[in-house]
Amino acid sequence: MYVPGARAGPYERSIVSVVNRRILPDRPSSLDFVLRNTTLCHPGVGANDLRPLSDTLAGYLESLIIPRACDPNLTLTENKIKAVSNFFHMACKAGPWVPDVERDAELKRKYPSLCGACANPACTVHDKYWGPTGTLQCLVSNAGEVMWGELDDVNFFFG
Repeated sequence: MYVPGARAGPYERSIVSVVNRRILPDRPSSLDFVLRNTTLCHPGVGANDLRPLSDTLAGYLESLIIPRACDPNLTLTENKIKAVSNFFHMACKAGPWVPDVERDAELKRKYPSLCGACANPACTVHDKYWGPTGTLQCLVSNAGEVMWGELDDVNFFFG
C-alpha cells in the first residue's frame, strides 16, 4: 500500500527529474540545451503541507541548470522566480510562491508563464497539476515536458 510521505529508502528524500522522451536530442547534450524553453511541471508547495517538496530541494535542482540572476531592485525570492520564468517557456508552479497572499498574487501577475501550464490559471493548490500526483499528471497529459518530484512518488505512479 502506498502512503504519500512514507519513505522506503535509506534517505528521507530522493529527488528526481522526469523528462518527456520527445524533447531528448539524438546526441549527447547539456541539461541547459535539453531543458531551456521547455514546459516545467513543478509540484509546488502548500502552506499547510507536512512534507512538501521543499523550496530548498526544488531550488537545488533549478540551480543546476538555471543561470543565477541578481537584479539589485528585486528581492532574492523574486530573482529566483524571474530566473525560472526566463529559463522555461512555461510552467505549472501551482500553490503559494510566498507566504503573503497579496505579494503572491502580484508575483503571479508579473510572471504568468509560471502558471501557464496549469489546468486553472488561478495557479492554486486546488489545481489538478499541483502536488506529487498532479505533477506527474501534468507530464503524462503533455501539459508539460519535464517535472521535479520524489522518486517514491514517481515509482508508484509509473509502477
